[in-house]
Amino acid sequence: MRCDEKFRLWAAGMASGLFALLLGGACAHQDSAGGVWVHDLDIRGNDTFSDRTLRKKLATVQTGWWPLASKKWFDAAALDIDLKRIPAFYADHGYFDARVVRHEVKERKDRQGKKTESVDVVIVVEEGKPTAIESVTLDGFPPGPTDERVRSLARSWGLRPGERVSYEDWSALKAKVEDRLKEDGYAYAKIAGTMSVDRDGRVAALAITAEPGPAVRLGETSIVGNGDIPARKLLNRVTWDAGDPYDPGDLATTQGRLYDLGVFSSVTVELPTEPTDRADVRINVTPGKLRELRLGGGAGAERQRQEVRLRADWTFSNFLGGLRKLRLRAKPAYVTIPAVTDVVRQGLAAETSAELTQPDIFGSNASLRALAGYDLMLTQGYEAHGPRAQLGVDRPFLRDRMVAGVAWNLQFLDFFDVNTDVFDPATTTLGFGFKNPYRLAFLEQFVQLDMRDRPTPS
Repeated sequence: MRCDEKFRLWAAGMASGLFALLLGGACAHQDSAGGVWVHDLDIRGNDTFSDRTLRKKLATVQTGWWPLASKKWFDAAALDIDLKRIPAFYADHGYFDARVVRHEVKERKDRQGKKTESVDVVIVVEEGKPTAIESVTLDGFPPGPTDERVRSLARSWGLRPGERVSYEDWSALKAKVEDRLKEDGYAYAKIAGTMSVDRDGRVAALAITAEPGPAVRLGETSIVGNGDIPARKLLNRVTWDAGDPYDPGDLATTQGRLYDLGVFSSVTVELPTEPTDRADVRINVTPGKLRELRLGGGAGAERQRQEVRLRADWTFSNFLGGLRKLRLRAKPAYVTIPAVTDVVRQGLAAETSAELTQPDIFGSNASLRALAGYDLMLTQGYEAHGPRAQLGVDRPFLRDRMVAGVAWNLQFLDFFDVNTDVFDPATTTLGFGFKNPYRLAFLEQFVQLDMRDRPTPS
């Protein structure tokens, strides 16, 4: 029997065994449950909200239609709670008279009239009429641009007279209004809101009252808990100067920059607890582990290549002081071309590198990066090995949402075990201008834009 036929028989046997195991597990689960499962969940009378929207709020779930779908078991106690969740959901969206007028749990039977150990659940809703917004009052906001922005924000959320009241939108608006005040420099702003509902008249009066406090400018900044790490190095990561208006975005950016150094397990930014128009900033940091080792592995399969690979990353934060970061990487792999069942070429491949990052060069927010690596490549036409190097500098802009940089790259490759069916051994040219040995030098420029609220440190 050929090797590929043995492989196919082995794969088929494994697939059959896995299928039987899944089926057996599903049957065992059903037998051990000792109850009935939900075949269908039918909600009726819901003209305003879709079945999908309501089902997301319920604990009772119908079983999927696809084969081997896990059974969703019926729980009478959970259904009783669901019957209360539906009116509560409607009330949050302005339907204060909504109620469940009827529900039914129907046993299912097969064509022979035998019980199937499953049920259909029917819930009938009476929505009633919605409650409309009668008035929206905004009081206590600083006059000028802040007051105008808050009123525009309320209108954008649909909270204006005549619209249906929504407690969910109302709560979100209060949080947004407080955020807007803080973005305008009112660091100690507080918001109070009331919703007065006339159930008989089906109208609601909304009111938001602001206590903005003083417009805050930032004072002196201090670092606490930094240990042996120089405070001046950390203060260079701060995005504001003494006297600048308070901006929560600046505080969040600074917090992210300090986290990204990889030397702290926690970073908190605090202002004085008592409102003041000039607030000193205290940054509390807790040193974390300066050494980190990550190990991983995987497998890849392409049409002309299959491989098993490993990965190891070893990071040294604050390497030799100065907040330098040294990262050692190794990615060995065993490659088979084109496949394990039809081996034409096989062997080891690897990528290794050592990268040193020096932040805040020349007293700026720019970082200098130097990398040295050595690679071993295996392709269908040849194998190659050689060193590579990179020297570059990058700098963040726009509160670190954009990073721009430039780097000089150098690579040297020496080819061996060249496939003579593809390349002429009488010449050192490997086609398309590539020669053996091959040297490549180029200048790389890049701009990277990241709009996430809290990017994950690299």
